[in-house]
Amino acid sequence: MPGDHAQDESGEWFVTALVADIPDGEQAVHVVNMGHPPPLVIHEAAATPLLVRRPAPPLGLGGLGEASYVEEIFPFRRGDFLLLYTDGVSEARDGEGDFYPLAERAAVAGRSAV
Repeated sequence: MPGDHAQDESGEWFVTALVADIPDGEQAVHVVNMGHPPPLVIHEAAATPLLVRRPAPPLGLGGLGEASYVEEIFPFRRGDFLLLYTDGVSEARDGEGDFYPLAERAAVAGRSAV
């Protein structure tokens, strides 16, 4: 029966998520990561991933262990760019099997935006 999740044989009942907040008046970005690829901060032609120290499991997998949602704060200065993306970009490969160089391309784009 279409839409009947009990018949779904994939067994994949989870989703990754990322919550990012850039509060007014702060030079910081607040991040909670639940198994999602890390956002990139582009600053002065460098792309730096915001790697949280304690990522939570993807939503739907919290029952596999203790899930805690810890907010981490990273510097975010005037002129910085925040790049959010999906794993479809970070896992893309070219015809030779090489991964798409996201951080390198983002840094080049950051140089031209300044």
